[in-house]
Amino acid sequence: MRKILYSLFIITALAACKKDETLRYNNVTMGNIHGEEIISDQGNTFVISESLFSVDLDEFDSGRVMLACDVLRETAAKTYDIRLTGIVPVLTKSIKTLDESTPDEDLNVDNPVIIRDLWYAGGYLNMTVEVAQKKGSETPHHLNLVYDATESEDGRYTFMLRHNAHGEVPSEEDREFSTGSGYVSFPISSFIQEDAATIVLKWNSHKFMGSGHSLIKTEMCSHEVKWERKGFEQNPSKSSKPSMVMAVYR
Repeated sequence: MRKILYSLFIITALAACKKDETLRYNNVTMGNIHGEEIISDQGNTFVISESLFSVDLDEFDSGRVMLACDVLRETAAKTYDIRLTGIVPVLTKSIKTLDESTPDEDLNVDNPVIIRDLWYAGGYLNMTVEVAQKKGSETPHHLNLVYDATESEDGRYTFMLRHNAHGEVPSEEDREFSTGSGYVSFPISSFIQEDAATIVLKWNSHKFMGSGHSLIKTEMCSHEVKWERKGFEQNPSKSSKPSMVMAVYR
């Protein structure tokens, strides 16, 4: 018995001393798919060598994803093998221009949204957007980023986030709604001409009531940021197609 316990102790000690060479756990980033690789918005190339689930990168039509992974090892300069732990599609759309000749109803309908997060990376303006969706409905909602030339000037760009809910708008008479959220990216770097500019984003929002957002009341919101052309910028990986994000957006 003593020999058995001693052997178990040696095995346990050796396992504890084994070096974990994983470079980073729980890395979360956006990136573009290029063949069997994912190029992150920081300019790193990720190659899936392990995955917690079966995944086919060809299924992500927009070519852009939000992924979570463990970075296992560096195989070349800024190229890494990863263990994929999560991945979701990111709706990616070109920027539209609003003028008198614009016929697209999606650019002129202004249903409310909630912007949960907003950041710039990889040449994209990225957002986490939440919308009200009628319970049990499969109606797609459309999101567009619209450039407003009438409110812009040299070095200052005004954009409006437009949401077309196709009639699915909560009201006092109809409160059978829940919310759904997803990631949206717009390639803003290729649209702006200067190396430094002011970006103004306007949107119709569900009104914040102190403890949360009302799905009935709305308010106009505006956010202004100083933008600079710096850091890594993505090259589009695929032709931009409408893609579903959490069965809500298109």
